[in-house]
Amino acid sequence: MVQLEQMRVFEAVVAAGSFSRAALQLGVSVSRVSRTVEALEGELGALLLQRTTRSMALTEAGALFRERARRLVSEAEALQRSVSDQARAPQGTVRVSVSNLLGQLHVLPLVPELLALHPGLTLALDLSDRVVDLSAEGFDVAIRIGPLADTSHVARRLGSTDRQWLCAAPSYLAAHGIPRHEQELEQHRAVLVTNGALEPYPWYVRRKGRKARPLRLPARALVSQPLAYKDLLVAGLGLGLVYDWAVEREVSAGTLQRVLPEVDLSYEPEPGGEIFLLYAKDRFASPRVRAVVDFFSRRLRAILSRAPA
Repeated sequence: MVQLEQMRVFEAVVAAGSFSRAALQLGVSVSRVSRTVEALEGELGALLLQRTTRSMALTEAGALFRERARRLVSEAEALQRSVSDQARAPQGTVRVSVSNLLGQLHVLPLVPELLALHPGLTLALDLSDRVVDLSAEGFDVAIRIGPLADTSHVARRLGSTDRQWLCAAPSYLAAHGIPRHEQELEQHRAVLVTNGALEPYPWYVRRKGRKARPLRLPARALVSQPLAYKDLLVAGLGLGLVYDWAVEREVSAGTLQRVLPEVDLSYEPEPGGEIFLLYAKDRFASPRVRAVVDFFSRRLRAILSRAPA
């Protein structure tokens, strides 16, 4: 049976153009290289190299064999690397981009647990709402809220952004009253979250089978930082629209109260907003990247799915 080592030696001879140069590159004797090629030809029952005292050329059988042998050797080496990598403990730095709000609320608290599981890892976190280019900017993993702009990477769904709660502090509701109907909302003031140019993100009232209606409330305060946004709501400055997984603790503690839970309010006019973890397919073979991807996929799915409806 033909051996992988015979294929490697044969490829080295063809690539080097001579037995002597191949032997030098492989660190073995010329006679050993010659015997290996002769044994390969004997195993195949075909002449692979036409030799003369001054030159060497592939025969037709040799060209066919080389094409397929190179592919087999490459696949075998890739398999060996993959198995070896899997057996090694994760080591090195993993660069992760994650949206600001999700990162501060739910990713940062998980970092000690991840690093305790994998002491050889170093995590480099970029907390930003900008959409990074994983390949061009050297990131291994990205955790994003919203539609996928780049479908060339592997995407794991972590959760949904469809559940958004209208909330206010009990102090605000005590002073201004609790809205009992959708039509009463426009009598209230709001705290609005904005982009970097301080342009507020719009609110929509969604109804099944009908086009979403924009809802415009007068602003009491505008802020671009999501955690500061929550602080202003807790301080009683107005109504606010927040992802359920971002305020479940405040609602449970009573520092914020849900308003009109039966009304479907959202920052998106159509349902279907989701949270994804993205990584390049070729990076997943690395133990360090695989450890981070698997850990955050498992833990964030559990966190984002437990928020009450």
